[in-house]
Amino acid sequence: MPDQSVATAVYQALADVLQNKMSTLSNSSATVAVGSTANGGVASTKKTQVTSSATFSLRISFAELYEETITDLLAVASKDNNDRKALLIEDDPALGKTIKNLTWSAPLTSLTDFRRLLDAGLHGRRSSNGLFGNLSEFSSASGSVVRLSEGPLLNKSLFALQDVVQSLSHSGADEVPVRYQGSQLTTLLQDALGGNCLTLVLMCVSPGDVTGSTATFQLSRMLPRICTFPVVNNDMLRGLRYRQFMAQKHVASNPVVVAAKDGSLDGKQGLADYEHRLHDLEGKLAQNVLERRILREDKSALTAQLGELRAKYRELFDNELALRNELLACEQEKLALSEAFVAFQLERDTQVQQLDSDKFEVETRLLQAEQLVVEIQQDDTTKAAQIQDLCDKMNELVSEKARLGNELTMLQKAAKDADSARGTEAKRNQQLSLELIVAVNQKQKFQGEMETLATRLRSCQSQVEAQTTACTHLRSENDELRQKVVELEEKIDLMRKDVVRRELELERAELAIKKEKFETQQAGRDADSKREISVKQLSNELESQRATFEADKRSLELLLERVRSDLAREIREKQHTLASLKTKTEENEELLLSLERARHDVQAQLETFRLKLALLQQSSTTGDEPSTGIRVLRELLSSYQIRERELRDELSSARNMNLRLARRLRAPNQDTLESPPNNESEGDRDIGGEVIAYETDEIKQMRGRLASMEQHATSEMEQRAEQALRLAELEGENANLVRQLKEKQQLHQVSPARDDQSGTRAVAEMHASLAHQLEEVRQLTLQLQHQQRQQNEKMRRITDTAPPPSQTQSSTANPLDSHEVESLRVAKEQLESRLSNNKTQWMALLEQVERRCAELLTKNVMLTEENENLRQHILKAHKKAAEK
Repeated sequence: MPDQSVATAVYQALADVLQNKMSTLSNSSATVAVGSTANGGVASTKKTQVTSSATFSLRISFAELYEETITDLLAVASKDNNDRKALLIEDDPALGKTIKNLTWSAPLTSLTDFRRLLDAGLHGRRSSNGLFGNLSEFSSASGSVVRLSEGPLLNKSLFALQDVVQSLSHSGADEVPVRYQGSQLTTLLQDALGGNCLTLVLMCVSPGDVTGSTATFQLSRMLPRICTFPVVNNDMLRGLRYRQFMAQKHVASNPVVVAAKDGSLDGKQGLADYEHRLHDLEGKLAQNVLERRILREDKSALTAQLGELRAKYRELFDNELALRNELLACEQEKLALSEAFVAFQLERDTQVQQLDSDKFEVETRLLQAEQLVVEIQQDDTTKAAQIQDLCDKMNELVSEKARLGNELTMLQKAAKDADSARGTEAKRNQQLSLELIVAVNQKQKFQGEMETLATRLRSCQSQVEAQTTACTHLRSENDELRQKVVELEEKIDLMRKDVVRRELELERAELAIKKEKFETQQAGRDADSKREISVKQLSNELESQRATFEADKRSLELLLERVRSDLAREIREKQHTLASLKTKTEENEELLLSLERARHDVQAQLETFRLKLALLQQSSTTGDEPSTGIRVLRELLSSYQIRERELRDELSSARNMNLRLARRLRAPNQDTLESPPNNESEGDRDIGGEVIAYETDEIKQMRGRLASMEQHATSEMEQRAEQALRLAELEGENANLVRQLKEKQQLHQVSPARDDQSGTRAVAEMHASLAHQLEEVRQLTLQLQHQQRQQNEKMRRITDTAPPPSQTQSSTANPLDSHEVESLRVAKEQLESRLSNNKTQWMALLEQVERRCAELLTKNVMLTEENENLRQHILKAHKKAAEK
């Protein structure tokens, strides 16, 4: 035999059962037709025709029971979404226990339709293995609260089914009450387990789960041992009328037998008495049926109320879990926001420190050494005073911490007292719950007794129908049974009223407790929502301000880089100009020396010329030969011509040197420079004088521009000093705000009844002050940026108007200037190091104090909340004690 799937086996089993049922019906109709008389021949033939032409259709419904919630899988599969609506079980007088609004499939015609519906329903299950695992399994991301609420409901139906099967398979099943209402599964299978239908149970075992498989086998072994009584679906009155009609027909067909039985009475008179008694019995039975129907309606109403109360309890429990989850999420978000706020403060402090360091670096490059020393000493004195104030405040905070610790111990003692009172109340609630359980057990016991009484009534009614001659005996038994039923009903009503009263009292107490919890949680949630909104707004503002600060910082960094590059370029230009001036002075000195030498040479030549003329004159007076005078004159003229050529060569070389110097100075401004074609000595001297005058004018202009630049630098230093003082004032205001917050915290500790309002007000004021400080810092940064732009424009104009540096091959600086620059640089580095060390120490101490203040503030808020909660619990306990 080939292997078959579970779906194929189930479908074939259902089809075979229906075929067998139809075959048994057809066989029973055939036997009835054979045994009928001539009078009932027409009815029997009609019945055989109906049964022979009868057909059957197979329709299925697919529901899932998960955590005591019934879900229609065919509806979920047809909608193709996750909209799962819980279904309810209703009591149908004709069909028994049914699921309301359950989807039924179309009539099945083949195995493929059955498999398609089965696969669609399995795909819609919560416990199906999908792409991301089993939905009913616990994952690492699920919380403990969800596990606590989900765990007890997973196997509740299985344990309730095991209890029902054990009680039904017991030998005294009629005496032991069966708890069908223990779960949704047993309530739905009440008619199936009661013997009113054919029940097919499919057991599934797993080779990897030994304990589950053994439990399944034990349950399958107990299922065939169930002993119950069958329930007739037809109405009792209709059956009695049918029996009366058959008795009348029998009497009409055999009047002689009836006359012989009655003896002295007439046949018609006996039949009338019998009919009268039968009508009386029918009225009594109808009354019993009405009473049973009323009891059933009351029972259904009570079960519906109980279901509603259970649903309300589940909803309240789920709401409580959701509120707890929300509170946990709020606390986590609050901690994250506090951490982010502290991180933002640290980042802001670091940014302010960086800005201050940058500012002080720019200032130290431009300020003089003596002024910086004086300012640093003043800052040290003021910071020492501030540090002393902060130490005093820290001592005050330590004393406040000790006082808060004492208050915490007192609150813990009060909490222990409240916990003890709560324990006593819990014990009382447990006692009441035990009494409620006992009352429920008694109720179930009485229900079992009612069912036994119902069985007895059925037996009595069957005896009344079987023994028509013992009408008086049946009446007496019916009266006795009625009295017993009335007594039992009275007892049941009393018990029901008592149970309902106790249940209502318990529900009122639970609802009052839950209402108080819900109100407190609602108030906390509203406060948390307000805080979250304010914190979100402040965080958004801080983020925007942080972005603006970062943009301002970038712009300031760019401006600083530009200033640095401009300063470096100016220093280089100054060095070039100094080098060019030095070379010019050296060349001018050389020219002066050469001119002095030429003047001395000319004077010497004039002296020699005079001597020679004197010699000529002496020779002419003495009467020497003219040839010797002429020879001497010729020698004198030749020497004079040679010296004149040498002087012209030297003047031309000096003129060329001066022209080269002029080209070097005017090279960036002029493209070409034409030399005047003049070979006379007087023209050369005029050109050299003009060049020297031009060079002195340029040096004067450079000195004036350097003086103006130094004035701008000093003005900029004064502005930066004013800005530093403004920042110091802002820091002082921040310290004042922190002190005010501490005073408000002390006021909150004195008046705990207004903790929540004052805490929110203090937080709002603190955020407002911080926002005001941030706005002031932003305005200061904008002012600094504007001033820096103006200064950059001025520097750019100065650099544009200043002449470019000379392109000299050998750029050597003055040794005295370089030495002064080096000494100033060393002093600047020392002052910067001292300033940065003092500033880092002060900022670290300030950060520690702010963190400590934030921790104390959070602890104060938590202690006030705990104090308020303990006070509420104590008041509730006093109220309950006063009521009792």
